[in-house]
Amino acid sequence: MAHINPNHLLFIRWAATQQLTQLMLKGCGVQTSKTDN
Repeated sequence: MAHINPNHLLFIRWAATQQLTQLMLKGCGVQTSKTDN
């Protein structure tokens, strides 16, 4: 399969974005939740 499915690339970008978002939420979210409570 030499042809690359654009949807597959979109999914890879989406998955990478989700992981980055989770890391950012873990890093920032822990501090914000402590200050909120």
